[in-house]
This record gives sequence, C-alpha cells and structure tokens, in this order.
Amino acid sequence: MGTETEKVYVDEFAFGSCKGCRYCKTEANCILDDDYRHLWEKIIAADGIAFGSPVYMGQVTGQAKLALDRLYFLRRSDRSLKHDGGSKKGAVIIVCGADDPEHPQPSARTLDVFFRYLQVREAEKLVVTGVGGRGEVAYRPEVLQQARAVGRELASPRK
Repeated sequence: MGTETEKVYVDEFAFGSCKGCRYCKTEANCILDDDYRHLWEKIIAADGIAFGSPVYMGQVTGQAKLALDRLYFLRRSDRSLKHDGGSKKGAVIIVCGADDPEHPQPSARTLDVFFRYLQVREAEKLVVTGVGGRGEVAYRPEVLQQARAVGRELASPRK
C-alpha cells in the first residue's frame, strides 16, 4: 500500500499532568512547556491514529491516561475544537491478560472518548483478552489476522 507509519510510545515523552488552570481555553497551547507539544504535533499531522494500551488494574496505563488528560487543551472555553480530526481515521487497540471479555471494556471506552474528542467519525476496534505476557500475541494467529485487517482499514483511503 505504501503507507508510512510511525510507532510512538507515550512513555518516551516527558510531560506532566494537566493542571486544570484553563490557560489553554484562551490560548493556542498548554501553559506547560514540555514534550507534550511534540506528541500533539504528531497527532495533528497524522491521517490515521492507532491508540493502544494494555489493561492495568482495569484501565489503560497511567501514561496513556496522562496523555489523554492533556487533550483538555484541545477545546476552547466555548467547547469548540482547536483542531478537527474529522478527516482522520482511528483504531482502538486494547490487550488484556484477563480472559473475561468484560474486563477490558472500560479501557476501550476510554479510547473511544479520545477519538470522539478528536471528532474521528468511527474508530476500528481490536480488543484482545488472555494475553498477559509481553509478546504472547505472536502465538495467536487469529489475533494477528485481526490486527492486520485493522491496519489495512486504517491505511486504506477514506471512502
């Protein structure tokens, strides 16, 4: 297909938590001058975003939640968006060690909110249970097939 991709790990960026100061409601950026702006620049530039997280204690990782919380700056005080992601495609990727299919659902809903916040119309979804160890998914051919399908859809031109 010739699609260019970049894998970004939020824990490789140094940024703090949202302070709730509301500076961003009247200004273009967050008052915190940290690495978050580099992450946000990547999100703005992307045509498609796959946001993934393992499930820790029933939710996305702390690093993922921290990144999501900093999106608060995206809305102005009148609740309008500073950036409309309506032309972007999205994919929610969740892996969970528990076998119970309900256990990862709060994490999936959290990432659904991320895409709704960006106004991405519909995000593909891949939620996998029963994979607790790093690399275990490599031994699940049905999951790899699903992941490839999600990736192909994300990389395909918008209809």
